[in-house]
Order: sequence, then C-alpha cells, then structure tokens
Amino acid sequence: MIFRPYHTLTTIVTSEEKDVLPQESAESLTPVFVYGTLCAVPLLAWALMGDASQTDAVKRLIRPARIEGFARYGVKSCDYPAAVKCDGSEIRGYLVTFTNSSQRKKLDDFEGEIYSPTYLTAQILNQNGETSRQYVDAETYLWNGSLENLTMEPWDLEGFIEERLEDWLDLFDGMELPLSPKSDCFEAIKKILDTISPFYKLVDVASNCIFDKLAHE
Repeated sequence: MIFRPYHTLTTIVTSEEKDVLPQESAESLTPVFVYGTLCAVPLLAWALMGDASQTDAVKRLIRPARIEGFARYGVKSCDYPAAVKCDGSEIRGYLVTFTNSSQRKKLDDFEGEIYSPTYLTAQILNQNGETSRQYVDAETYLWNGSLENLTMEPWDLEGFIEERLEDWLDLFDGMELPLSPKSDCFEAIKKILDTISPFYKLVDVASNCIFDKLAHE
C-alpha cells in the first residue's frame, strides 16, 4: 500500500491505482487571492504551468480584486511582501482560479510554511480598477512569522517587476513546481535571492547619489 497525502485530502491507494487518483474538479477549488510577487504574471505562469511564457493562458485565470482589512508590507532584506491584518487598509491583487488541483497545490509549494492559507472574501474589480458588487469566497496567504521581520512600509509591485523579476525568472528557469520549500534546491534559490537583494538596493542608492551629485555640478 502507498500512503499519499493530497492537499486537504488524504488517500490510500494500491500501487496499481496510483496513476488514476481522483482529481478535485476545478469548480470545487477555492480561488486564491495573490498580492505579492505572483502578481507579476510571468512568475505566476511559471508557478502554475512551469513556463513563464504562458502569460496569455494565465491571464484567463485571473481577475483584478481587492481585500479589505489587510495591509501589504515588505519583508526585511527580501524581495517579497507579507500580508497582515490591518483595520482600514486594503490590498489589491489578483483572484486566481484553477483548471485543476495540481495548480492549487503548486501555490502552496511556492509560498511555503511562513505563509498561512486563510479564508476571506475578495471583491472583484473591473478593468479600470473600480469596485464591483461581486464578492467571492477565497483564500490568501497571510504572514505567519514575526512582525519584527517586516519593514512596516508598503511593498512596491512595480519596483519588483522592474528591478528583480528578471533575476527571479532566470534562477527558476528550467525548474518546475512542486519543489518542496524544505528541499535543498528551493532553499538555496531563496537564499540566493535574499542575499543579492540588498546588493541591488545598495547599487541603486549609490547610483542615485552619483546622479544627484552630477546634476548639481
């Protein structure tokens, strides 16, 4: 017998049955609200499909949305943010639906144990960013670590896309989820990204200082 956990479903199957495990239907999968690095569509395409070029396919799975009562802050010395409860605040991102349960599991693998899947209600936005009357039951990944590890400053998606996204895609190129967050490979990549992030910020600060000096000469 083979014991195989599958997301929230635990199944015991024989070796003859292992290739025909039942899949949850797409309709039964709870949508997920993403608000951080996965709002960069090429990175979301890599996470869900293993190919960052599949942006057109991924765009069919996402809708602009927002959640109320939460704030998005940067994680110290890291490229990615965290969401925490905060009255009077909102976070805008994407509501992701899935074509199969494998895609849902891949997001769990991508986020890791430092984030906790949490049920909430997301409000759909139109293409102009205006609120609609449509609300959807969803999940999101809330920060499960110490608040001391957060910058308590708003995280900038556009800054991530312009300055760091290409480096992330280069490091993940040729890999495909699921990669266990506990695996040596995944941990090595995360450490590389976390290590070089402060370096890029230092270069950016130095460049700005040089340009400011030249502008005043």
